[in-house]
Amino acid sequence: VSDEKSGRDLSLEGLPAGEVRLSQMTEYEDALYVPTTKGALYRSVNGQDWMLVDQERSVKTLLGSINAVYNDENSLKQPSFLAAIVEDNGALSFAGLNKDIKWEIGDAVSDEFPVSGFGSLSSYSTGSKQNSLTVVAGKDKNGRLLNSTWGTMNGKQWVLLTDIESDYFDKREGVMLSTYDDKFCMVGGIDGSNKALKDIYFSIDGGVSWTLSD
Repeated sequence: VSDEKSGRDLSLEGLPAGEVRLSQMTEYEDALYVPTTKGALYRSVNGQDWMLVDQERSVKTLLGSINAVYNDENSLKQPSFLAAIVEDNGALSFAGLNKDIKWEIGDAVSDEFPVSGFGSLSSYSTGSKQNSLTVVAGKDKNGRLLNSTWGTMNGKQWVLLTDIESDYFDKREGVMLSTYDDKFCMVGGIDGSNKALKDIYFSIDGGVSWTLSD
């Protein structure tokens, strides 16, 4: 789209047909990244021409990305990263892809962590003066629906933000997550009975607690 009123079809080059996880396409360092169902990772700088990323790891899930943060002296305070879950010999680990397109492997993935169907959001904290990445809801590796929130500032270690027994909202997948009026906003999703939800929840504390909007 060039004039926001009309569009035209563009042929994609380099992507394997029928294998792409389009819902996990993520922008990072002026390029688009998307994983496949077979663990490959593809990269494009224009959205049309794609190349396989030279990688040592099988990518299970792309979780999102954050931009780098610089201090007042314009020196790097927090590096950027593309967060992922990678698989190695059947074990799942958190990983971060840096701007040099190199993997940094982190902790093992918790059984309660979402691997699909989650909402993802990058945000800036005025307190820590750093960016963080948050994921909400989704399904864990055993296919169970979740109603939890997780956060990270490096992509390699993740912290559970909601209490393990919390029930601020029903378990669901396919939520939309965004910021609005200095709050996190979570919209809809699909519940355990395959029902499309219409509710909206807000969080004023970065995803730790959630309140249903009237």
